[in-house]
Amino acid sequence: MRAASPSSPSLEIPSRSIAIDPPRGRFLRVRRPRPWSTTRERDRGRRARSRASRAVARRAWTCGARRRRRARVDHDAWSIHGVCCGYIRATAATDDSRAADADDGRRRRRRRATAATARANRWNRRDDSRWSATRQACAFVARAQALIAEVSRLARSVPRGLRGAGDARHASVLFDYDYFENRDALDARVDDDARLSELDDEVEAVYGTVLTRYWCAFDAVVRWHQDFTRFAEDVRDGTYVRDTWEKILADEDGRQYVAEAIALYGVILKILDEKMDWRFRERAVVAYYRHKGRMIEDEANANEIVALCARTGFDASRPGSRPTGYPETYFARCEFPEWLITMVIGRLRTDDVYNHAPHYPNPDHRSTALAAQGGLLYVILYWAPSILVRGTSAMREIVDRHYADNWVVTCVPGMTVNLLAEWQPYEAAATAMRNAVTPRAAKELIENASTSVDDLKMAFNTYLTEGVLTEEFVLENERVLMNVVRDANVVARFLLLQNSTPHASVSLAQMPSKEKIVDLLLDCAELENALKTIYTSLLSTKNELWEECKREAGDRMRELSAYFGGTAGLSRNKKDDNLRLWFANLSVEVDRLSYDDPVAAGRTIQELDAALTEVEHFHQIIDNIHAKQYLLDSRRYLGKMMMTTNVADSALNTLTIVSDGAYAWGLIDSYTEQLQQRVRRDPFAVQKLRFLFIKLKSILEMPLLRISQIESPDIYSVSEYYSSQLVSYVRNVIEVVPVSMFEILNEIVGVQTDALKELPTKLAKAELKNYAQLVERSKLSKATYEIAIFAQGILAMDSTFMGVIELNPKKLLEDGIRKQLVKQITETFHTTLVFGEGVDGLGWNNFVAAMMKSNPFQDRLNLLAKKLEGFRRSFEYIQDYVNIYGLQMWQEETNRVVSYHVEQECNGFLKRKHVAEGESEFQSVAIPIPDHPPLDAESKTFMGRLLREILRQTDPTTTRYIAPHSAWFSVEGKEIVGIQTFSLLTSAVGNVGLNGLDRILSFMVKQRLQLCLETCGDQLAGELGSIVRAMNGALQPIGSVPSGALAAYDEMIKASVSSWDDFIAALSFIGQAQVLRMQLNAELVANVRIDSHTLSRVLDTANRAILTDVRAHYKSPDEAPYPDESNVVIPKLSAYLAASGMQNPSRQIYCAVGAVEDFGAFIFAFTAAQLELYRFDAPLASLVPVTARVDAYVLIVGVSTALRQHHADQTTSYLSHMGAYVRARLASPSSADVFTPGVRAAVAWSKRFAVVHDIPLAVLAGFFPPFVLDHACASPIA
Repeated sequence: MRAASPSSPSLEIPSRSIAIDPPRGRFLRVRRPRPWSTTRERDRGRRARSRASRAVARRAWTCGARRRRRARVDHDAWSIHGVCCGYIRATAATDDSRAADADDGRRRRRRRATAATARANRWNRRDDSRWSATRQACAFVARAQALIAEVSRLARSVPRGLRGAGDARHASVLFDYDYFENRDALDARVDDDARLSELDDEVEAVYGTVLTRYWCAFDAVVRWHQDFTRFAEDVRDGTYVRDTWEKILADEDGRQYVAEAIALYGVILKILDEKMDWRFRERAVVAYYRHKGRMIEDEANANEIVALCARTGFDASRPGSRPTGYPETYFARCEFPEWLITMVIGRLRTDDVYNHAPHYPNPDHRSTALAAQGGLLYVILYWAPSILVRGTSAMREIVDRHYADNWVVTCVPGMTVNLLAEWQPYEAAATAMRNAVTPRAAKELIENASTSVDDLKMAFNTYLTEGVLTEEFVLENERVLMNVVRDANVVARFLLLQNSTPHASVSLAQMPSKEKIVDLLLDCAELENALKTIYTSLLSTKNELWEECKREAGDRMRELSAYFGGTAGLSRNKKDDNLRLWFANLSVEVDRLSYDDPVAAGRTIQELDAALTEVEHFHQIIDNIHAKQYLLDSRRYLGKMMMTTNVADSALNTLTIVSDGAYAWGLIDSYTEQLQQRVRRDPFAVQKLRFLFIKLKSILEMPLLRISQIESPDIYSVSEYYSSQLVSYVRNVIEVVPVSMFEILNEIVGVQTDALKELPTKLAKAELKNYAQLVERSKLSKATYEIAIFAQGILAMDSTFMGVIELNPKKLLEDGIRKQLVKQITETFHTTLVFGEGVDGLGWNNFVAAMMKSNPFQDRLNLLAKKLEGFRRSFEYIQDYVNIYGLQMWQEETNRVVSYHVEQECNGFLKRKHVAEGESEFQSVAIPIPDHPPLDAESKTFMGRLLREILRQTDPTTTRYIAPHSAWFSVEGKEIVGIQTFSLLTSAVGNVGLNGLDRILSFMVKQRLQLCLETCGDQLAGELGSIVRAMNGALQPIGSVPSGALAAYDEMIKASVSSWDDFIAALSFIGQAQVLRMQLNAELVANVRIDSHTLSRVLDTANRAILTDVRAHYKSPDEAPYPDESNVVIPKLSAYLAASGMQNPSRQIYCAVGAVEDFGAFIFAFTAAQLELYRFDAPLASLVPVTARVDAYVLIVGVSTALRQHHADQTTSYLSHMGAYVRARLASPSSADVFTPGVRAAVAWSKRFAVVHDIPLAVLAGFFPPFVLDHACASPIA
């Protein structure tokens, strides 16, 4: 890798860390315009004789320059499409391919020129050139805004497995930049260790896509800087012929674009360093670098990305850890031309870049008017540290103009800085701030703000009274209302910013209380919303209102003329021709008023109003009530016309600018508690909160403004990101409603579960009083009323669009209720399903159960079922009062919670298809399922704890499974787990929980079976395999009974007896898990048949139909095609069958294994060794251990499962050996009894194996001597 630049001494990366140099970018391959071409075009312009011909020449010259520019500028220079929200893609240099064919290149440039011209005609009011420099600068701002959204999104979603050193699982294969110093040794250590290699492959499989996305984001940041630096040089060198930097910065839009572009890039750098921990950045870069291998050489900016993501010394986890020279040394990694930075700072020092000053006529509001450019200037100054340190006069000018009365500034929404602390290391900046913001000045500012809060409260109480804000009132008092809104926003801005990091000489006690600030914000937002609504209505209906008032005023004049002419039947009146003519003339003048000439119309209206005022004093009118009323109406309509004339877009623009609330983003979080307390006191205050949420929507305006101006497709991803952040905040505030509802609901649960008696079907009149329970029912009614009030309050809020997301109050309430419901259900599961020692575990409960002679495990399940049932009943009870479907919501969220925890538990068995918490289909951003830390080393969730407790209860070393009873019994004969236990499991975790337990068990069986079969393969290749093959050879042919067969068996058993311990443990666990799966599926099938008989029959019929097709295919492959799995029916049917328990675990294939020739003989050898340890018990109709510790039934099921993974020939071989073993024992009886205990045990084992393995009895009889299966065991095997 190239050494770090001298401007960044803190970056020390070894030169051999990346032994490549990135290829030159596309821009570097384009040559400058040829001199002869430029001369020819200029000569053509000079030869023009007329003004028209000179214009034509200029256009031709511009088009030539435009074509050359298009050859230089790649489309990626202005669009970041494919970078944001998962669409990121690296754009590697393609110099060789672009230069391969000159003809193709020329055709490509012509097509690009044509498309660019077409796009240019849709935008650019200043210039018809698609690639004008100002337009290009705007494109860079849009790219930066999209990058901010993407980097912020990625910073919020760092995978848990890639975070700090606390993740022990992958920490050993995730390296920081120290890897580059010892690369070969670390790679060798990973390659030589099988566990580390497996973890390394797992990181690549699980996080490969995520790492690629982060790398591409870093690459986009680097490319933005490269493209902008090249753009700056191109403008300076004259590539953009019609633009220079002086012209761009003199242009109203140009200076905004350039300042925003540079400042936003600084914001990107700060987000990278402050929101993404340096450990993660380095780990992500190194992990991507390692997994790409030699393909990293194709990455154009690998060295630059490594330098960008290197540690800076700043650690966000340790406040106050700012290193010396930070952040200017960090910014120096991505330098901009010094001359450009100087020019931009000069403009920001002297100009009103955003032209906000006219909207703030009060001189005291100057810093607020310049706040937007002040935030940009703060960031840009870090590329000119000499001004911060030594520029005394410049910093004094900057501080006095921008920060004199506002020492906390906002760079972008959500990023605020305290300049008093931030600029402390810089001599000139710190001195200027201390001189401007003295302790006395700070106290005066806060005192003035506190006084303004009280004055504004009185004004709001006046104007927000119902019926005050009418159109006439707003038009008559526009200046006063605007001043109130302006003052309120200035004070609110000051208090919110300074309250976050107060001045050292000012205590928080001197600041207005948070309740007052919240009142100010809510009242201000409500007044702004009312004024915007009125002004919007006036502007949209201005023409119609003008015409209506003109018509009404003219009608009044004509009626008065008729009245004084004696032709109207209003009342008796003396005829007056003078007044008749005078009012007739006035009506003509009114009709002549034109809205197209507002100035002339205004003068005429004033003259008419004055004339009408004067005529009121005539003796013919002064005592005439009817005439005076008509005159008053006429003057009112004329006055409304005058005010309508004065309504302009400027008022609404001013209102929009001064009401900008983007600065409050992030700061408003500290006032969430006060907002929620207001809602608790008055649920209908949610309507007022809506106005505040609308005010906060202004954070969307600036990021989307530049993106929309260049018509970038990134507008969707960026708006979605900011909209989701807004909606998340709204949900957080409104969450107090469902929280309060559930607090009350807990009271209802207590009353219904513990206090209220359940009413019988029939009740005697005399007992009615005993069931009345008036006090309890009064509490229930009061709690229900409070819940209904909260629901009505939030439902009273109108629907609102927060960016691209609609906030529907009913959906908001439902999501909030679901979130609290999920929280309650998860908490109940997590706290109740605790097993082990302690008061909360089964250790204490075992002692209590022994005293009360009960089953502690079943008691725990009963407790969980009782809690959930009481909560469900109460939830159903309130559903009608809050207008929700309670039972549906309960079932959906309960199933989601259980399914999510099952999925997370299964993740422990997955290596490559690991499902992260945030990627789960059951997880939701709006309704998240809370994660609880594991309570033991084995289980991650409560479902894992429950399953492992069931496995402990059914431990084959302490219990015996009796098939006819479908239950596990202790050695003393007491039932431990049986049908009742599985019924309790249904009540506790539901059918989804039973299916989840079955799924986890299947993963356990697969994992254990793979290890077991791998061990078998190793043993067959070793000494044990030699013993088995020797036995197999001595017994050939298998169908006969050779001499010495019994000795061969005894020798094999004796030689291998010490080799089966691990195999016994594995097969007993596999068998135990398989038996549990069978019981769980049997319970599921019973539940489905009872709860949904129709669904059960449909699934059974569909399953039989598919199996019939499969059998038909195997009988006639040419005639009957195999039902392809691409058919959408088969996956869906399989999912339904598994969820309904309609599956046979004993027939499932868990893993693919290679052909093993002697596996049947190997399993027989294991079986023969175990048969000596068991005897057949006729009353129990099962094998019981004599000296063994493991239940025989689970071993048989384990053997069946292991054989099921191999070809059917191995099962045939196994049964053949079992039949030969029985023949050998019968041929050499050791007692008078023909059927010795060993023979009985072998026959009982074989018959149980046939039942488990689905082998018909007639088939099994073919492997054994006649009548042995019928007479060896006195009782039939169920």
